[in-house]
Amino acid sequence: MDLLIIGKFSPAFRKALIEGRVDLDGLNWEYASIHGYRGVRLHASENPKDHKLSRKDFNSQIENDKPVPSGGEHDRDYFSCSCFTDIVALTDALKLRTSAMRRRTWLIAEGNVCKEYGPVDGYLPHINWYLFADASPQNKFRLSSGYE
Repeated sequence: MDLLIIGKFSPAFRKALIEGRVDLDGLNWEYASIHGYRGVRLHASENPKDHKLSRKDFNSQIENDKPVPSGGEHDRDYFSCSCFTDIVALTDALKLRTSAMRRRTWLIAEGNVCKEYGPVDGYLPHINWYLFADASPQNKFRLSSGYE
């Protein structure tokens, strides 16, 4: 296991790699930039017009201390930033087109998934982006207007 590569990832992913709970097998490290969409959750009292994208908007479920199913700590996907190549697939996955309540608590970020910030895997239209700890994906994305 290459500790230099492992050292690039977030502390949570790095720890899981070192402990052997997950591995890097099958990740795509060399890819052209991919146009993608990311769901961004708002805080309850936050005005959508005031939201500025930050690195936290691209954290994995594990990094955000979100509950994962039993055994999820052994599933590499929970350590990734989930993106979609199709806005309709994203809005369907988050139930944004069918729920006015959910539309008030989610924004959509649009931009480029790039190899400089980490490898990917997944099946289109969904992408798991394994961000490096020093990645700044908020610099490659902008908040998109409206839902399709």
